[in-house]
Amino acid sequence: MSRIFFRILKFIEVRQKIEKLDRQVLILENAIEEIKKPEQIKEFTSQRDKLNIQVAALGDHASKVGFESQLDQLQKRLKQIQMELANKEKELIAARKSRIFVESAPNNAIVNILNIEQGFKQGMELEPGEYNFEVSLEGYESKKRLINISPGEDKRINFVLKKITVAEPISPQETITNSIGMKFVLIPAGKFNMGSPPNEPGRNDDEKQHEVVLSQPFYLQITEASQGQWENVMGKALFKKSHFKDCGDDCPVEQVSWNDVQQFIRKLNQREGTNKYRLPTEAEWEYACRAQTETAYSFGHEEDKPSEYARHGTNLRGQTHPVGRMKPNAWGLYDMHGNVLEWVQDWYGAYPSNSVVDPKGPDKGKVRVLRGGSWRDHYLSFASLGYLRSARRFSFTPGYRDNHLGFRVARDF
Repeated sequence: MSRIFFRILKFIEVRQKIEKLDRQVLILENAIEEIKKPEQIKEFTSQRDKLNIQVAALGDHASKVGFESQLDQLQKRLKQIQMELANKEKELIAARKSRIFVESAPNNAIVNILNIEQGFKQGMELEPGEYNFEVSLEGYESKKRLINISPGEDKRINFVLKKITVAEPISPQETITNSIGMKFVLIPAGKFNMGSPPNEPGRNDDEKQHEVVLSQPFYLQITEASQGQWENVMGKALFKKSHFKDCGDDCPVEQVSWNDVQQFIRKLNQREGTNKYRLPTEAEWEYACRAQTETAYSFGHEEDKPSEYARHGTNLRGQTHPVGRMKPNAWGLYDMHGNVLEWVQDWYGAYPSNSVVDPKGPDKGKVRVLRGGSWRDHYLSFASLGYLRSARRFSFTPGYRDNHLGFRVARDF
């Protein structure tokens, strides 16, 4: 008798629990349609998990008193709720606009989205798509990044800006002038990263970035060699090289080959009674051009500034202009970007991957290197301001002449 009574009590207890669970599951099923925000899904999932635990705990008791099918039905409904919650979350996320959050160091940097008119605000909503972000702050290198935003995504991105280090211009006491008025500035020994980073706009594959150590200081002409200086050394008979003769004595000599420049340097050394004059190596040229900067140009990354520092197609109207009239770089060198391409000593070759000391390029080759861009760049339709970058390399055969090829002279310390 007591066993039967006990079974009846157990039957009633389990039935009441199942009925209670049935009501709770029904409430949860009906409430799914009322969910309006993705954040609510977590709360409903938590409720569903608690009910699932309670149903599982009734397993043995329910089978003993004949409620296995009811329990099985509850488990199936809870599984269905799980699927519906997942689908609801996807639906709500897809319907919601994406939100964007930007963290920067320094934290007071200015954030702009360049391809939309709307100003940036933390947590602002955006349609799915690709956005061009720029983060900038005075005294730091600005950074740009293309960010792809998916539907309903909370996107968080981080920018770390690098402080711009600008060398102090070398003082006038560290310049020398030779007998024909060629002025040189002393370039200190040091090390730098030669080439360009992979993400630099306009970069070419031959600009592999690598560390270079220059162990000795050297002098570098503060301007490109002028027509007047060429005539002074080579004489009037050999002053038939320049295409733009009417530009005047202060304009850069051009239409000179690498071989022509070697002849000029031999005569200059004879005249000055020394053997110290030469062309700079490619590494020396880029080191002097950068003047301790790591940006695309010696004046920064901005492509709107070349008109202040460089003679190029946009502001030259199809010809060279007098040297030394634009702003110099931080080491007092003029026209390192534009006016004429400048021959350097090296044969053209691939850069090394490791750190090198006083590199002089390959021992032999077919073409010699030129640097700096010219008046043609951005003037011809195929050219761009990227041709004026500090890392940009050019090459021609040693005997080639053209009206945008010139040079500047180096001198051993």
